[in-house]
Amino acid sequence: MKSQNQIKFYKIFFIFTLFVFCILLLLSCSNKNFFVRFYLMDYSTPWMVKEVKEGSVIDIIPEPENSAGYIFDGWYLDEDIWNVPFDSSIIIKSNLNVYGRYTKIISNLAEYKVTFKIDDQEQHIEKVYEGNVPQIYIPTLENKVFEGWYLDSNFAQEYVSKPVTSNIVLYGKWSTTQTLNDLFNFDSLIVRIIQF
Repeated sequence: MKSQNQIKFYKIFFIFTLFVFCILLLLSCSNKNFFVRFYLMDYSTPWMVKEVKEGSVIDIIPEPENSAGYIFDGWYLDEDIWNVPFDSSIIIKSNLNVYGRYTKIISNLAEYKVTFKIDDQEQHIEKVYEGNVPQIYIPTLENKVFEGWYLDSNFAQEYVSKPVTSNIVLYGKWSTTQTLNDLFNFDSLIVRIIQF
């Protein structure tokens, strides 16, 4: 027969177990995960889906690349109206659909050509909008060292990267690499040693 102490122990154990179970149940209910679906152009299939805990924010909002002639303008909660932006300050409390907006690039800027020439032959042409700095083309050639780009074919004025305001022709300057034999002239040195 069970003693009073044993019965009391079982009652306390049962109440404690029930208490722990209730707390775990409440915690599991409060830690819901929600899905944030990011849509770009095609609203039938998400471009990206992020799973987020309830009450959290998305620290790093994905940013897609710009498309030809269009620039990515941000994420919004209202598709085709674009009044409610979505950013990392939005606390996630439910599943969300977020819509990306692209805007057409309207440029009134002039477009210029930067022509890279070596030995009077065109090597590369880059189109650059007015006010932008061109990417410098670096050629390679065996047994030669590329020294830089110049604004004249006599290599008197070196080109310094700066925003473009007109068409530019740049002239590349090479120097030949010197071998140890060129520097020390081993052949003549050997002859002199033998004759010594």
